[in-house]
Amino acid sequence: MNMNNNHKSVYAAAAEVIGMTLALLTAKETSTSDVDRRRQYIDDIIKQLMDKKPDRFVTCLHCIQLHFPAISDRFSYDFLPVMV
Repeated sequence: MNMNNNHKSVYAAAAEVIGMTLALLTAKETSTSDVDRRRQYIDDIIKQLMDKKPDRFVTCLHCIQLHFPAISDRFSYDFLPVMV
């Protein structure tokens, strides 16, 4: 993944593609274990960003939720302390 790139345009675009992919996987209703496994992997990456690079966390969360709004539900309580 390009979430570790230093350029905002690169990791924002990567996050947007992740959002589109999650939306497509959910719409197709592929194997739920596959979708859950991928969601967990993405959740782990976002949690790491939240701890290490809060500015990147906010950008990535925003870009993912443009296409997959359900992700913002999972991080809404974690998001507030980052903004303060």
